[in-house]
Amino acid sequence: MILFKISQDKKFASIGKTEQEAEWYVIEPHVEKFVTSIPWGTEVGIKSEKKDNKNHLVFITDKPFKNSKGSPTTQSAPTPEPTSPAMPTEPLVSTPVTPVQPVTSPAPWSPPAKSTEVQASIKRQAIGNMTSRSLVSLQGQLTPENIKQVISDLYAHYQVLVG
Repeated sequence: MILFKISQDKKFASIGKTEQEAEWYVIEPHVEKFVTSIPWGTEVGIKSEKKDNKNHLVFITDKPFKNSKGSPTTQSAPTPEPTSPAMPTEPLVSTPVTPVQPVTSPAPWSPPAKSTEVQASIKRQAIGNMTSRSLVSLQGQLTPENIKQVISDLYAHYQVLVG
């Protein structure tokens, strides 16, 4: 068998003894990277399965299979016989158990460190904001004579609270 063509979307491969007799095979996802690595025109050995009236390529190698007479051959997986509804349609295959790796949680996010000048500026801005909001609530009690004293008292009080 010779690999003649691979479709642009890499989902189908044309394989046969001659280009006129070549058939199109649906490339299974697990063999896609192997099929695309084989150059066109290479003699190949394949295993295929018939599903939904289509040939599905389940195995490919760049060395043709040889039968007892020494001539190349292909191997086709047997078509499954209809089973009763109680029987599973897929054969049970034991898979090797791999040990579970412990999941490490990422380090908690922390903001980048800020310089002391930046931190002090943020505190001053916050205290100024708190003071101005307090003045809004004291509108009826402020007079032009006591407003400076109230502002400095509020600012000093918030400095003590913020630290």
